[in-house]
Parts: sequence; C-alpha cells; structure tokens
Amino acid sequence: MATDTDTHIHKADPSNPGFCRKCGEPMPGSEGAIAAAFEAAPPVGAAGSTGLACLRCGAVLIEGSACCEACGLAVTWAGSQPHQELPITPTAAPASTRVPPASATPLTHTSVLVDPDLLPGTAASTPAGVGHLKVVVRVNRDIHDRAAHPEYPAPYDLSAHAFEIDGSRAELGRPTGEPAHDDAPNRIIALDDAVSSDHATFERLPDGAWEIRDHSRNGTRVNHARLVRQDLSAAAGSGTTLTAGDVVWAGYYTEIELVELR
Repeated sequence: MATDTDTHIHKADPSNPGFCRKCGEPMPGSEGAIAAAFEAAPPVGAAGSTGLACLRCGAVLIEGSACCEACGLAVTWAGSQPHQELPITPTAAPASTRVPPASATPLTHTSVLVDPDLLPGTAASTPAGVGHLKVVVRVNRDIHDRAAHPEYPAPYDLSAHAFEIDGSRAELGRPTGEPAHDDAPNRIIALDDAVSSDHATFERLPDGAWEIRDHSRNGTRVNHARLVRQDLSAAAGSGTTLTAGDVVWAGYYTEIELVELR
C-alpha cells in the first residue's frame, strides 16, 4: 500500500539540510526535489497565489503560507504583503586580504558595548600634545543576525579588535591587500565590504579635541546621526567632534566604540 512518504513531494528543510521537512526522510537529491516542487507550485494567477516570487528560489508564494512551497524559506505576512529574509552565510576570506594587522588586539566578542575600564591596556604613556586614540571595532550582531544585504556579504570574522593609535590622525578603512595601506601605523581596519578603503578620518585638533570626517560611499554615523560626506582633502576642524563613549557606525555591519581620546 502506498504511504504518504511514497506519494508526497519532498521539500527541503532549511534548518536540517538534506532532509525532507514534511516526512523527515533524506532528500532524494536536493536539487531535483526542489525543482520538482517548483514545477508543481501553483502558477501565477492561481487561486491563493500572490503573484510574488520567493526571495530564494523564485517560486510563486501562496498567500498566508508559512513558507515557500518550493524551497521552504520562511514567510511572514503584513496584511497581504509577504516578507522573507535570507539566512546569512559568512564568506571565506580571500587569501591575501581580510586579515587584521598585527597591531590589532583581538578581544572576546560581545554584542553589548563593554565597559572601557575592563578593556586590556596600559597606563597613559603618550607625550603631552601628541594625541592617543583607542577604539574597539566589532561586527554589530543585531544587524548581522537579522538582515542580509544583497550586495555586501556578512563578515566572516565576528571577533572584536582593539586599535591604539599614537599620533594626531587615524584612518578607518577596509583592507585592500596592499601593505602600504593595510599596515600603516595609523590604520584602523574594518572587515566589512560595505566600508570604503578610505572610509573616514579621525583627527586631533589643536585644542585637544578629536573629530571624525566621513569620506565613504555607504555612510558613517556617530551615535546614529548620519555625517555629511566630505572629500579626503577636507580641512581639520570641518568634521564632527567626538567624545569617549561615542559609537561610530560604518558601512553596513561595523560598529566602532571610542574607548579613549586624548
């Protein structure tokens, strides 16, 4: 006697790859099964059809369904409008890039901004008037975990890194693979493709205050306030003043906590 397992169309389980989400049996060739389910999906204009395509496989979504009938990607509804999110798969680092410089201090990742007093560091030793900047660069886990970006893959490195710059100027940017750029003593590296190679400048002003100037394609925010983009040649004093404890948001996934400014 034929059973439901014998007759139903297997559907891949996104949370358990290789197995059917309906019967739990191994998929009889995932690509073939999804293709068969796609072909069996109701055509555009059929009863209950939204006429809208699944974000992952392109099959037509059925109104009110909890997931795509073809590939199983979850669907939530706001009235008659479906919403889907693709899971983020961290990408592998290219061989010659995406490596923090030796000057970066790895930290244990946390999704909550840490108490500056608990960060590793040494007593102040910078000569008066020279300037010192200490920041922690990390991936914002709220953005990373809930929002895929169609152009910029999620960073593969979710750890946090501390950078300490002695001097009056620091440059924020993603690595380019060029040692003269990536290993510069005043470079702050963000492993985020949405961060420009020369994203922003931190500069100490004559009165001892620090400022930031944005030069990026995708924007920079200080405590959620978006900065006005400026040319790389913009003069000191034309940026936004910073204080210790501020958080700079760069690109799409990166947050930078300003731990120490002097």
